[in-house]
Amino acid sequence: MSRAPPSTHCDFELEAIANFEKAHWKNKIVDFALPDGNDISEHHLLAGDHFLCGEEISISAKYVAHALNPMSAVGKEQGLNGIFGDWKATNRQATTFPSTQNKISAEEVDAAKGKGKGKAKAKPEEPTDDNDTDGRKRTRLIPDYAYMEEKTGIPWFIGEIKTPWKHAFAPPFNNLKLALQTGATEDEMSMRHILGQVGNYMIELELKWGFLTNYTHTLFLKRDVQNNQEVMYCSPPIPFDRTPSPSGCTVRQGLFLLQSKVEAGGEKPWFAKKLTETSIIKKEVKESLQSVKSRAVDSLHKLPLRSVDFVEPESFRSTRSKTKAAAATVDKGKAKKR
Repeated sequence: MSRAPPSTHCDFELEAIANFEKAHWKNKIVDFALPDGNDISEHHLLAGDHFLCGEEISISAKYVAHALNPMSAVGKEQGLNGIFGDWKATNRQATTFPSTQNKISAEEVDAAKGKGKGKAKAKPEEPTDDNDTDGRKRTRLIPDYAYMEEKTGIPWFIGEIKTPWKHAFAPPFNNLKLALQTGATEDEMSMRHILGQVGNYMIELELKWGFLTNYTHTLFLKRDVQNNQEVMYCSPPIPFDRTPSPSGCTVRQGLFLLQSKVEAGGEKPWFAKKLTETSIIKKEVKESLQSVKSRAVDSLHKLPLRSVDFVEPESFRSTRSKTKAAAATVDKGKAKKR
């Protein structure tokens, strides 16, 4: 695999902070902070989370509530034309990707479990997806989230969510950094596993930007061309509970940077033409899921990975220390498994 030298440009987090600081913030309330005082209950609805998450669906709802929904409002306040939603809300909702699982009907599942009438036509595989609890499988894969033009539904960037107890981001990212320093390609493997699905979505949909989250951490992604070769850039894992600081951006600031990038002007700033043959891998008949995953990882060897260094934002340099809590801080609650 050919390898370009690491970039010397300013990193993603500094650019996200600079983009946030250069925005013109109106003196209008978009969110409320808890007032000080002893009369505020420790169980106040804004003081933390009061719902335990044990599945991907509830982790997703939590991320929507604390990150995507607020940033849609902040974007509108900034005059942006986009809105966050799910893939089915886009104008490309008919675009789906082959799943790695064969279709199993509800009747077949019930029969396999000894319920209902008739015999089982197929034995369902053991649940492997985070959002699967009863043996029913999605027959088509689609991105979990999309940031789209509200008027037309055109998707500008996409996002994917995983559960934090099955998908840790920090150790694989550290392995990727080590691989960039030493050239040890085996250290890239775990990161390729993590980015495989969302990266393939971005390639097939020809989108430049994307993100992957497990709620605890969020990775921001960019597809670019370097020396006539497609490259995937990956930001450091941004923790959900980080507060605004000059040295590290928050999740909301990272999202705001992507929102700003895809509406930066020019012709299709969100578009990145597909150059690689990498694509979503289809499961063959009688092929094991492990084999499919291995082929997906092998295909991503064609796509070099880089830790994120987006653009040198010299014109964005700012010494302002003010922050806007409503647009910068995600929440105080922690993703938690039952």
